[in-house]
Amino acid sequence: METRERDDCGYRARGLTQLKGPPISRANRNRSAMRAALSVILMTVAACGGNSASTTTAQPDVSPTTSAPSPTPATSTTSTPIPLQLLVLGDSIAIPEMGCGQCVGFDQQYANHIKDVTGREVALRNEARPNAEISDLQTLLADDAAVQAAVAAADIIVVSIGYNNGPPWSSDVPCHPVDPTFDTDLLVSLRDFSEACMRETNETFRDDFDAVYALIEELANGRPQLRIDLGNFNNLLGNRGGDGTMDAVWAGQDVPGFSQADLPEALINMMIAIAGYNEVECETATAHGFVCAGLLEAFNGPDGTGSLADYVNPADFVHPNANGQRVIAQLLAKIDFGPPGISWSANSKDPILPP
Repeated sequence: METRERDDCGYRARGLTQLKGPPISRANRNRSAMRAALSVILMTVAACGGNSASTTTAQPDVSPTTSAPSPTPATSTTSTPIPLQLLVLGDSIAIPEMGCGQCVGFDQQYANHIKDVTGREVALRNEARPNAEISDLQTLLADDAAVQAAVAAADIIVVSIGYNNGPPWSSDVPCHPVDPTFDTDLLVSLRDFSEACMRETNETFRDDFDAVYALIEELANGRPQLRIDLGNFNNLLGNRGGDGTMDAVWAGQDVPGFSQADLPEALINMMIAIAGYNEVECETATAHGFVCAGLLEAFNGPDGTGSLADYVNPADFVHPNANGQRVIAQLLAKIDFGPPGISWSANSKDPILPP
């Protein structure tokens, strides 16, 4: 089975839908505590017969905790303010119709929130691309004059990138699945990853992430901007994959080469891999003026091990559904910043979540 060719819907053909914050701190990566939490989650999944859609994750705490530099609002010589420029870049996680069809996407919800709070019109431009890897975004920023101009003019930039490069990784990095035949073979590889190997692998992406965020900072040319990096979630728990072999795992059964006793270790390693990956991403992003939104904790809970079934399209277990769009918009809306004279966090109502 081919598992090296990947896109935003995960491994193609029979491969497992690709397994995928501010990053979860190393202090929170306690294997004993995670095993205890996972035992409860796995009993729930097994009781539901492996139906991932029935597994829920608690709503994230979205109290304002993050601050960012204030963009200088553009003004004209008339009394009508120039619209604020909102730009979205990255992969198809940031393309709402990929996961929820005609629903109102996180980008438009966030634009509506900005307008509601500031009284300013918002010009939304979404330049996210299907199947985009980190290098694709770097090429877009380096070569596309229209995108370069959009970055230079933006007041707010939201970036979603890294999913298509992340865990369980491809064969050109130290940690990767070894010749898997079935989706469940990926669990065997995850079980056997060492923490040293995962750290080494995540470090191989540092320069790639840095190049992207450095380009955005360079193109801004000193313009005050709010720059937000979403991070990446973990979509292993409850993922049915593509060849049918994962259903038995979530139903509590052993499968060839992999027993239920091994499952907590595989799930914990996946969480550690994703958290470390996000850590590298966030460290490079913040060095270039970004705020890290924390998508991993929002979708997977505070320890990163929960199921995101409530937040993604069940057909691919990757792209955010209508609920996921709302949670992403909610994360963005709670980032505390404001142009001079306007306190964005002072708004007493939450336009993202209707009564």
